[in-house]
Amino acid sequence: MRNLGLSVVIVIVFSIAARGQSADESFYAAFKTFCADTGAAPDLVKAAIEAAPFAMPHNPPNASTIVPYPMTTAGWDVNWNGHRYTVNIGTSQAPYGPDRKQEAVSCSVLSLADENTSIAAIRKWLGIQPDPNSSSGTMYYNYREDGSARVALIGDAAVKSTIAEGKAWLLTVRQQPNVASVQLMHFQAPTPRSSN
Repeated sequence: MRNLGLSVVIVIVFSIAARGQSADESFYAAFKTFCADTGAAPDLVKAAIEAAPFAMPHNPPNASTIVPYPMTTAGWDVNWNGHRYTVNIGTSQAPYGPDRKQEAVSCSVLSLADENTSIAAIRKWLGIQPDPNSSSGTMYYNYREDGSARVALIGDAAVKSTIAEGKAWLLTVRQQPNVASVQLMHFQAPTPRSSN
C-alpha cells in the first residue's frame, strides 16, 4: 500500500512539473523531478522514472560490480515534454579510511541537445558559485543542504566535516554544443565496514 501511495504522489508531481515548464526548460524540469526532488535516492528516482510516459529501461537495465568497490547503476531513456533524455542512477560504497566505507547515491540526466536555458535555470536553483577547479565545459558545485538553502563548501576541511555529517552534495554540470548533462551526488556519512 505504501508503494501505491508513493506512486500516486510521484505521478501527481510528475504531471505538475511537466505542465509548469516551458519547452526550453524541460531539461531543468527533468533534473528537478528525477534527481533533485528525490534527493537522488535510487528507489525514489526509479519510481519517478517509471511514472514517466515513454520511459524505456536500457538493455541490460542495470549493472553492478564489486571491483574496485561495490557499485550499481541503472539507466532509462525518457521522453519528457517531447524531449528525449537518458536518466541514470548509481550507488557506490568506496573505502573511507582503513575501517569505514563512504556510501554515495547519484542521479544524472543527459540530453543530446543545447540546453542553455535549462542550464541557466539549474544554476539559478543552485544559487552558489562553482568550485574553482571547474573548467569552461564542466562545472563542479560542492555544497551542503541547510533546509532549502544550499551553501558552498570551500576548502578541504569544510568538505570533510560535511561528509562526516552526511550532508555533502556534488552537482556536476557538463555543457558542450549539442550535449548537456547534470549529475547530482549525495555522500552519506561514513559507516563502519563489515568484517566478512
